[in-house]
Order: sequence, then C-alpha cells, then structure tokens
Amino acid sequence: MKEVWDKATGLSLDPAAVEKARSEEMDFMAQLGVAEESTLEECLALTGYAPVPTQWVDTNKGDEASPDIRSRLVAMETPYRSTIDQNGWAATFAETPPLEAFRLQMSMAMTGERPANEDDELVVGLLDISWAHFHSELGRVVFIKIGDKVYRLRRAMYGLKDANAAFDKMSAKAALAMGCNIGTFTHCVLRRGTLTAQRHGDDYPVLGTRREVKQFTEDLSKHFLVKTRAVLGPPPEAGDVGETTYLNRIVRWINKKQFPKDSGEERIDIEADPRHAHILVAEAGLTGTEAKSLGTPGVKTSVEEDEEVIDDESRTSRFRSSTMRLGYLAQDRPECQFASKELARMLSKPTASAEGALKRVCRFLHGAGRCVWSFPRQHRQSYIDGYSDTDWAGCVRTRRSTSCSMLFHGQHLIGCSSTTQNLVALSSGEAEYYGLVKTASRMLGLQALGVYFGLQVSVRIHVDSTACKGIASRRGVGKSRHLHVQVLWVQKAFEEGKFQVFKVKGTESCSDLGTKHLAVRELLECLRWTGLRLEKGQSAIALCAAV
Repeated sequence: MKEVWDKATGLSLDPAAVEKARSEEMDFMAQLGVAEESTLEECLALTGYAPVPTQWVDTNKGDEASPDIRSRLVAMETPYRSTIDQNGWAATFAETPPLEAFRLQMSMAMTGERPANEDDELVVGLLDISWAHFHSELGRVVFIKIGDKVYRLRRAMYGLKDANAAFDKMSAKAALAMGCNIGTFTHCVLRRGTLTAQRHGDDYPVLGTRREVKQFTEDLSKHFLVKTRAVLGPPPEAGDVGETTYLNRIVRWINKKQFPKDSGEERIDIEADPRHAHILVAEAGLTGTEAKSLGTPGVKTSVEEDEEVIDDESRTSRFRSSTMRLGYLAQDRPECQFASKELARMLSKPTASAEGALKRVCRFLHGAGRCVWSFPRQHRQSYIDGYSDTDWAGCVRTRRSTSCSMLFHGQHLIGCSSTTQNLVALSSGEAEYYGLVKTASRMLGLQALGVYFGLQVSVRIHVDSTACKGIASRRGVGKSRHLHVQVLWVQKAFEEGKFQVFKVKGTESCSDLGTKHLAVRELLECLRWTGLRLEKGQSAIALCAAV
C-alpha cells in the first residue's frame, strides 16, 4: 500500500496498520450484510442518480506512542446526489444529550452513603457500540460505488446524511425491547429500574450496581456488537479501573484502593482532553519553558480598542480555527468561557486586538495546567441550585450585558455558561432579570433531566440583585415598561412555585466567573467555590497532541 495520511492531523500513518484496519472494516460490512453487489443500470432505474462515491477515512485515535488506527469507508453523499427529499432534511436530525447529563450521572454516583454490601455499590460502565451505523436499518434506496463496482446498501453506513438518525431509531427500538423507559427531556437518557444510562452517539455510560450494569450489557449485546471499554468503580479487585476516558475526557474514581497515594476524600474527577490546550499553546508559538505564561485568561478594557481588521487570509483562518477550538475546550474550562465567548463575537471580522486577546488566553493555558472538576461524596440533596449574575453593559462596543449561569447539585458543579444578552438592558436590574430568565430556563431543564436519574428535587436560584428578585416576584412589567414581554413567563413560573429566588451578596456569587475578566485572586476564589481546581502535570492516560 502507498503512503497514507491521517485525515485529521495530516501525519503519515503506518500502511500495514491501515491495510489491517480497512480489511477489518470490510469484513464487518460483509458480516452484517451492509451491502450487496448490484449494477449501474439498476441504480439509475431505481433512483435516477449515479451511485454515491465512497472514500477511506483513516485516522489515528491514539497518539504517536500508542497508535490506534481506525479506517472507515465513508459514503460521500451530498444534497445533489441524495435520494432524500429536498424538503425532508429534518428527518436526518440525530439527538445527542447535553454534557450536563454525564456530569449529573457522575454526581449521582457520588451522592448518598456507600452501601455496606459490595454487590450494592454503584459502578459506571462505559460501553461502546462497534460499527454502530452498520447495525441500522436503511429506510430508502441507496447505491454506492466502491472502486469499479456498484453496491446497493441494505443498512446505513458512515457518510449518509441520515445515518445518525437511523441509528437513533435503532437504539430507541433496542431500548424499548430491553424494557427501558426513554426520557422525554432528551430521548438519549434511559432508565431501567434503578439503573440509568445515556447514549452519546455510539457511547453508553451506564450507572448502576455491578449486577445491573452486567445485565444491561448482556441485553444490549443482543442488538449490537458491544464492547465494554471500562468499568469505573471503587474496588480494583472486582476488575474496576480507577481512570479511563469518555468522549476523550479523563474520568477518575478517587479512593484509597484505586489511588493509595491520594490523601483526599473519595470523589470522581473529570478533566478536559488536554490535547486541545496543547494544540492552542503550540499554534500560538508558546512551546518551551521560556514561553511567558499569565495568571488570567484576559483583562478588562475601559476604552474601545483599535479595530484594525486583519486582512491576511492565513491569519484570519488561524484565528477562527483556534477560537472555535477554544470554544469547544471552554465547555470543560469555565474560567475560559467569558474570554472564549468574547473572541467568538469577533469571528466574522477578526481584529489585531482580538488576535492579541487569543494569545493571552493561550499564555494562561500554558501556565495554568489542567482544570479538574471534582465530585466528592455528598449526602442526598433536596434541591438543585442555580447562581445567576450579570455584568450590565459590559461590552464597550455594543453596551450589551453578559450573563453567567452556574448549575449545582449539592457541592457538584453540573453546568456553566457565559452568554451575551440579545437585548440592550436599560438598567442593571433589567439586565440581572434577563440573566435570571436564562438561569431559570436551564435549571428547569436540569430538573426535568434529573427525573430520569432518579432525582426528585426542587429548584433554588440565587441572584445578587434586589431589583431582579423584585421583578421576578411580581406580575407584569410594572414601572419597567421596556421589559421584553417574552421573558415574563418567569414571573408565572415563580408564582406557581416552580422555583425559589434568593438574594446573595455580590462578593459571594461564584457566577462572577463568567461575566467579566477577573483578577488572579478573584478567579481562584471563584474556582474554589465551584469545586474546580487548576493542577500542573498530566494524567498518565492522557494522549499527546500531534503538533
């Protein structure tokens, strides 16, 4: 085989390993009856289109030290060579659960006293469906071309526009056959007895007792080719691991048996895929110990900075690529969310000052190390808490406000967001109220999600504005006649007791983290309140970035 390149990184791959991976792919296609040989004449007669071309996508899912070569035969389907009705593209939609679902699952694993009987201990099974799309039934006529031959597809394959939707339907069918209840907030969450599971693509994190997880895996194997990637739990003698990955995030179950040198309490730790930070730092030219690092991801500007638009195409492309990578990373790095959000507002017309702000974030990542979310063992909770804060008219260009929401289940941070308000608020009370609306919406969603994790809790929302609390507790706009009518639903929800609103001191609101750039001391204090910590070094199972 000639030289092969990684489609994701552009690096050279071992031809022998690629040939083996491609052979394995074709073997499973034959085993599952994905396609049968046909003719060009039959294709044109049944579809009116030429067969969809295919190509190999070869990637290294590991790193240079521990390669894991994957090869996928992908159909190159486009709207112009598809048998999907041009008005029916909604049928290609495939759902994924919010990231809060996994964090809430880990929080539930650490909520309540540990049972005395080892058989009743909770574990987290991380299951993977091998060749997921090949299991899915195809509800339309599709022909593909592999080399010089034409094939008719009997099952879905990678690259088809509705392949994910087909797997969604197949997964739901399997879940019902297994006696699972499917969630209403998101159909990707399942419950069977006391066991809870969710599906993100072809990954199934399953929380239950060891016996429940084992039985769930056996039942799922009747419908798909299932691989148990790891069982995360406390006792290593039962075969549990203390550290593994999920969606490339590193997950650890810390206890004396799994980590005897750790002096802390029992907990689950989650941290982002470190490769994204490494790539950002490398692209900013900050490799090496001599590169300068900074203690915060950004600084507040009191005047509008120079708006010199970058006219160099390569710099513009690099800025956009790095900013979007930072946006993905910021899901797991709350201390970078405000900086990421501000940079994303400059994507259409990147400026020199925005380029400098991006490099500052990279300097922060270079020195800060990794951000670890901690879920220590806690008592069962009666409430979930949301903290809302707003920086009124904080944007010097548009005078729009920024809202931050922090969502907690007891001590555990479940979600965090930093967003620019669409409306220009005329007062700080109005801005805080719009922030409360955002937080209330997310908290009620978390409450609905929690039902399928066996979580029956009330909602409390904490704000640092008396005016905001007053607007929420009355009916109508009152003297604030400029309030947007569409946000008044919160008043009715408050009156119906769907949540409570409490006033906290501004100095005690951890949601300050996502409303503005903070000084080092304030940033570290907010991280401490939220149960996050910055650590140097790297996990033993972390993969190295190809830079």
